[in-house]
Amino acid sequence: MLARRKAREFALQFLFSEEFRNTKDLNKDLNIFKKNFEIDNDVFSYTEEIVHGVFENQSTIDKLIEDNLKSWKLDRISHVERNILRLSIYEIIFKKIDPVPFKASINEALEIAKKFGNTESSRFINGILDQIAKTAHP
Repeated sequence: MLARRKAREFALQFLFSEEFRNTKDLNKDLNIFKKNFEIDNDVFSYTEEIVHGVFENQSTIDKLIEDNLKSWKLDRISHVERNILRLSIYEIIFKKIDPVPFKASINEALEIAKKFGNTESSRFINGILDQIAKTAHP
C-alpha cells in the first residue's frame, strides 16, 4: 500500500507542475520526472497510470468537480486540492483494471491533502469526493 501512496503523491506533484506548463509530450515529461525523482519502477507504473487517466478524462473529471461545488468555480480551488480531487476521481470513476475501492481512494486523498494541502483541504476534498462517490456508487 505504501507504493500506491507514493505513486499518488508523485502523480499529484506531476499534475500540479503540469498546470504551469503547456505539455507537448506527456510521456517525455513523465520520464524526465521519473529520472529527477529517482522513482522506483513499480511506483512509477502506477504514477504513470494515474497521470494518463487524469489527462484522458480531465474534461469529464473537471465537470464532475464543478457540478459538486457550491458557489465556486474550478479555477478558484487551489492547484493542490484540484489535482488531489482529479486523481481520486480518476480512481473512483475511471479506473477499470484493478479498481480501487472508493472508500480507500477517498481515504488516500484525505491523507495526501493533510500532507500537501492546508488545514481545511481534507474537509473540503472529503465533501466533494463523498458527493461524487455517492452518485457513482449508490
